[in-house]
Amino acid sequence: MTSQRNDDRLGSSAPLGSLLFSDAAEAARGMEQGGLAVYPTETFFGLGCRADRADAVLRVFETKRRKADM
Repeated sequence: MTSQRNDDRLGSSAPLGSLLFSDAAEAARGMEQGGLAVYPTETFFGLGCRADRADAVLRVFETKRRKADM
């Protein structure tokens, strides 16, 4: 699944298509590069990233529209 538009709400200038992955191995490679993972839980969807990537952690806060100074 790809899209060539930029999504400024995500705080990223990368094309949205470069952030979407269709399988777990591809998602893992994307997360190694700072990408985010959306995954189902029992009631909602979770949003995750590699905790050792400060840029990805910041992107989670930006995506959720939360302050990153917690």
